[in-house]
Amino acid sequence: MEVVPSRSYRLDVRPYPIELEDVKRTLEYLREHYQLYYLVYKLMLESGARFEHVLRMLEEWRPGERVEIPGTSIVTRRLVCFSERGFCRYYMGLLEETKPCEWIYFSAEALKLLAQVAPRHVNRHQVRK
Repeated sequence: MEVVPSRSYRLDVRPYPIELEDVKRTLEYLREHYQLYYLVYKLMLESGARFEHVLRMLEEWRPGERVEIPGTSIVTRRLVCFSERGFCRYYMGLLEETKPCEWIYFSAEALKLLAQVAPRHVNRHQVRK
């Protein structure tokens, strides 16, 4: 058998507390100065969707498209809004990936921002900076 050397150092995980006020201040700054980045973070916070899935939704935004949900005979619009409840859902249909994402849910307020900027390619490295 081959021997794979292990680490000679110990991993040290240090908690980095993030205060709610810092999050609030950051989101307010982004809303005023970088609307696109604000939208990315807002969608992640509201939906719980992964960063890559939100970026993909922004790039491939097709709200009027009709899709058939695999495994069912249901045909629906990709974007469905429940105005009486104040939220929408967008069908992504990413089932064959290691981290699937079938739907992304977000507020009607986020939809207004989406309508202004999408479809649009967003550089993932710029957002992380």
